Amino acid sequence: MNPNVRNLFLCATAIVVTSCGTATFTKTGSDTQIESLRSFHLAFIDEFAVPKKRFNSAAFDAKVNEGNAKFQQTIANEKFTARRPVLIDLKSQFDADAAHLRSKASRGDKAKRKKSSGKESELDSALDQVGDESVAAAMNEFRDLLAQAKGDTTELVRQNANELEQRLILLKQGKIDKEDFDYFVENQKRDLRVFVDSQPAQVQERAENLTLHVLDIAATKVVPVLLAAL
Repeated sequence: MNPNVRNLFLCATAIVVTSCGTATFTKTGSDTQIESLRSFHLAFIDEFAVPKKRFNSAAFDAKVNEGNAKFQQTIANEKFTARRPVLIDLKSQFDADAAHLRSKASRGDKAKRKKSSGKESELDSALDQVGDESVAAAMNEFRDLLAQAKGDTTELVRQNANELEQRLILLKQGKIDKEDFDYFVENQKRDLRVFVDSQPAQVQERAENLTLHVLDIAATKVVPVLLAAL
């Protein structure tokens, strides 16, 4: 074989091998983004899940907002539709962990306040009086969903939960009546239906449970209990 031809052949072979190696080991932009999001998620948990560490609400909210922006931008920029469900699932996991950490911090604050004052909140005290098991089960579901909603990463979900709790306390105190409460619920539902419908299919059920469903339980189960105690 002509030496020049042989050298040309070897060079071409080397280029092909190098290219194949690069294709095998170089990560795509999507893979890099997914790893970056996972690393952010784990760092977030490491920062705020430390036992006995004082919970910094402002820093927590700032980190949650940063995470929401990162996830939303990555999902919006993803060109391959097949990868979007993976990113949406990662966002759901981040939301769930953030809600759990916020709820845990909230329970810790409540326990400290209860220990120092020896009293429960007006709403909790009223719900504790329920004796019927079927109604008590609904009260427990309501408390759980309300706690999750108050700790959710979405401001609209948290706002609805806080306003709902406040309205129930006002109802118990006799400062508003059932008609006022029902009017509040219908107004909330109108806006929240739009919110739930706009959510990705993978998280719609959770969004509905923390908004529309918790309002339904309040209206049909909690309100009768509070009114009966007046």
